[in-house]
Amino acid sequence: MFSTKSTLGELAVPTLSLHCSAPITALGEIFDEQPQIHGILLLGRRGESRQVVTRSRFLAKRGHLLFKELLLDGTIADYAAWSPQEALIFDADTPLYQAAEIALERDGEHAYDPVVAEFPQGTEQIVCMRDLMRAQADVLQSASRTANETLSRFLKSQEDLLQARKMEAVGTLSAGLAHELNTPLQFVGSNITFLQKLHAEYGDLAPDHASLELLKGFLADWRDEVPGALADIRSGLARMADIISAMKSFSGKDGSAYGAVDANATIQSAATLTQGLWNGRIELRPDLALALPSARGKANALVQVWMNVLTNAFQAIEAAGRQTAGVVDVRSRCGGDGTIEVRIADNGIGMDEDTTSRCFNPFFTTRSPGAGTGQGLAVVHRIVVEEHHGRILVESQPGRGTVMRIMLPAA
Repeated sequence: MFSTKSTLGELAVPTLSLHCSAPITALGEIFDEQPQIHGILLLGRRGESRQVVTRSRFLAKRGHLLFKELLLDGTIADYAAWSPQEALIFDADTPLYQAAEIALERDGEHAYDPVVAEFPQGTEQIVCMRDLMRAQADVLQSASRTANETLSRFLKSQEDLLQARKMEAVGTLSAGLAHELNTPLQFVGSNITFLQKLHAEYGDLAPDHASLELLKGFLADWRDEVPGALADIRSGLARMADIISAMKSFSGKDGSAYGAVDANATIQSAATLTQGLWNGRIELRPDLALALPSARGKANALVQVWMNVLTNAFQAIEAAGRQTAGVVDVRSRCGGDGTIEVRIADNGIGMDEDTTSRCFNPFFTTRSPGAGTGQGLAVVHRIVVEEHHGRILVESQPGRGTVMRIMLPAA
């Protein structure tokens, strides 16, 4: 099996050569007695071989009337002058596919003439075109297989990259999520402790021997404290449910299929998952359009898009080191041209024109070594542009912030 690395010398076979002064009958005898020989090198006066006498051409010419009348008693040089066959000579280390392409560019009469492989030591050997074409077929098959394998590896690497970026996002968010879950858990735990204490103090109280003071205390707690405790428990459980729902939307398989997607819901999930990065330090101001048409896409992929863009916005605000509060505005609107537009604007450090032009390049980052992989916005571009056939527009000015507009096709 030949491959793209195979060379012409691998096909060369030991080759006979005759001096141009030899009689034509010598050619006939060799071709008649040795049918496996496809051609013979013709050596010139100084021993060089610039022509190949091929079996097929010679046998066809030998039946010609002029051959019998003028050349039958002549030399090989006479035959070569009458029917020139200039040799196509390659270095023996020429790639097979390259030699085949050049050989097939010859005109119809010479297209299938043998070619010559010249080895470093000066020896020359013939390569039959039939063998070269068979080898070329192997090369094409090998190249096709290699291309398919390369494409498969590329697609797998892209999927691995997306998954790695997702896991990186989960790692980045884990501390914030732990805090966000811990707060409602404290609500639930402290209020359950209060209710247990209330039950322990008053649970065995019986009307027949209860004192008026105990009854007053119980009623006061019941009236003033229990509703708030129950409301805190409900609020804490609802908050945990929101976080779990957002995580499910981001990482679960339910959102991995293409279909109609509530873009606003994916934005809210991303805001929930990134809350630990901005809560208390940066103001997130959502302005989500009511009755927004569904976008066509994958829910968990869009959650990742908003998370990556929001994370970049938060980091840009922190990098700006502002004394005033940072602000991120998130707005969703119907684009009017069959698209859904999401606009995310921050008052962070901003980017110059060169940085803006390269911000979606894989592995490009302005952060210090070890602080970022340069994959966040590259993943955003791949998901929006390549997977969802959307568009991204970026406007940014150093010191004033960045506006990122993402347009997605409506379902």
